Amino acid sequence: MTIARTFLGLMLASALLLIATPALAGGPTLEGKVVGTDGEMETPLENVRINITPLGPIKGKKRAPVDDLVGVATTTPLGKFRIGELSSPSKGEEYPLMKNWRYAIEIEAAGHYLFDQEIEVKGRASTLDFILKSRDYKVLDDTGVVETTNSTIGGNGQVRWGN
Repeated sequence: MTIARTFLGLMLASALLLIATPALAGGPTLEGKVVGTDGEMETPLENVRINITPLGPIKGKKRAPVDDLVGVATTTPLGKFRIGELSSPSKGEEYPLMKNWRYAIEIEAAGHYLFDQEIEVKGRASTLDFILKSRDYKVLDDTGVVETTNSTIGGNGQVRWGN
């Protein structure tokens, strides 16, 4: 009898865990890869920040559980990312990615143009790959107003520690 009760208790706890965390139960995911290009070559981009925010359902008038949901990911060394849940900073809780919703996606990578677009998450797994164009951000001052000198900072740089 004790073994049966223990087994029943474990089954109930497992079921509650799956209900409480739908992302673990196979909820929708958004995954893909981010590469950068200079016009000739494509290279996977590491440490790229990806933000998604829900805009609304594709059809109908469903509402998000809270207003401040955001999904965040950072790419791996191979440029891959995965977002399976949305977080609410005000509630301090996570929610599953909502199927059949439109999202705003913003991708920010150092040395590349900012990418923002509207996307749709329809099924269990949506795979999207992104190509970001590199940008040249060298600034040349030919006004003579800015004077450059390395005398205040040593040849290798300087570290300043707080109090």
